[in-house]
Parts: sequence; structure tokens; C-alpha cells
Amino acid sequence: KIEDYSSLRKLLFVTSWLLRFIKNLKSKLLHKKIETKEEIDNLELEYAKQIWLKDNQFVCIAEDRFNELNKSLHLFKDENGFSRVGGRLNNAEDLTYETRNPLLLSRNHHLTYLIVLECHKRVKHNGQRQTLSEVRTEYWIIRAKSYIKNVLNKCLLCRRYNSRAYTYPSIASLPKQRV
Repeated sequence: KIEDYSSLRKLLFVTSWLLRFIKNLKSKLLHKKIETKEEIDNLELEYAKQIWLKDNQFVCIAEDRFNELNKSLHLFKDENGFSRVGGRLNNAEDLTYETRNPLLLSRNHHLTYLIVLECHKRVKHNGQRQTLSEVRTEYWIIRAKSYIKNVLNKCLLCRRYNSRAYTYPSIASLPKQRV
């Protein structure tokens, strides 16, 4: 279950190992040579990420308001079959394709939570605005500001360092000898 994972990195590594295991089983059944690599490479991690993103977008398409989102965000499918947000930044050549046309993510999927946490760690727990900016370089989350606020309220490091100091106890009146 995806909810069992607390970081995006762990989820992608476990998924990559499982995909490699399945690939090796198929090769063994077809009597083909099995590749033996010790490390997971970036292609396998990217493939695992694409699988989870497709699952996330499947949840997003199944939501009630998807038709409204489709019209308002000018959604289109890219060459890999992902729903991307079209916008007014198509002529901004300084930006990458992912920034100009971010992937649509559902709030109701644990992958979105893990992505927000990863971006929050990448900006070194620097707050909601920086996390939102980092998320928007690649993804478009529906009602992202409130979602990120909810996620960051659960961040233990941020809670610890941003918490208020203890209030001082009330001071008693001075004794008569000192007045």
C-alpha cells in the first residue's frame, strides 16, 4: 500500500525493485537471459515514478469536478499520456517544458503528499511559499495552497522550530521588606 511509505525516495526504490523482480520472473519463464545489476539506475526510478503518476492521474480523472478542471486549466495529454496544464507560458523559452506545462495531481492521493514533503525538504523547510514554488516547477496540485498548508502543519521539524515559546509564569507581588 502506498500509504505505508513516508518518503518518495523509499516508494520509488521499492517500486523499482518490484518491477525488476517481475521483469526477471518474466525473463525466467520465457527462458531468456536475466540481467543482473546490483544498483537501481535512474531509468528504473523514472519508470516507477511514471507508474505512480499515472495512478495519481487516474484518481484525478475519476473525481467529480474533472470536467470543470479540464476547461478551466486547458488540460491536454502529452506524448506519454499524462494530463498537463496548458497555460499562457508557452512562449517563455527560459522555462522548461515541465514548468510551462506542469503535470496535474490529485489531492486525494498519497503520492501528492510525498511529493510535497520532498519539495519541502528540498527547500530546507523554508515555508509554504517556497514549497509551493518548488512544487509548481513540475506539478499542478488542485487547490495547492491549502493542501500545502495542511501538509506543512504535520511537518515535525517545522512544528518544532516554529512553535511559540512558553509563556512566563505570573510574577508574585514583592514582600513588604523589599518595598
